Amino acid sequence: MPQKMKEVLSQTGELSVILKLFHLFFGNDDISIYRNLKEQGYDILLVNEKNKKRMKIEVKARQRTITSKSNINPRSTYFTLSESEYKNADALVGYWFERNEFYIVPIKDLIERKSRNKLQYRLELKIAKNNEPVMRFKKYLENWQYLKEILTS
Repeated sequence: MPQKMKEVLSQTGELSVILKLFHLFFGNDDISIYRNLKEQGYDILLVNEKNKKRMKIEVKARQRTITSKSNINPRSTYFTLSESEYKNADALVGYWFERNEFYIVPIKDLIERKSRNKLQYRLELKIAKNNEPVMRFKKYLENWQYLKEILTS
């Protein structure tokens, strides 16, 4: 995929998550949403101004429509975090572009693996023949409530 398309997809994912978060916390003046432009390892910072709880979110967007590979499985995708992202973020929000689906995943639920002698942390998502996420991934689908519970508990 051309670099400009990767950047467009990345920006689309981050801005879509911010829009979802504004909707989730609409009317709750205690929650502030910040786009991280300086620090490494996460994209969005949520802050509960009342109880001082913070949550750092790393956003990853994936698509399978535009690709030069012929062996892409349309029923699977993955969201990968670097070691820095894993250490700094509290949650992954994976946005699957074609399906317009968001997967909200606690960092601790990602699978550790090595690639080219570097640690990575992944969610390898699979879709069943009935076009729904495989059972073990359903709990992450549109799980915005997880973020709300962490910040407001």
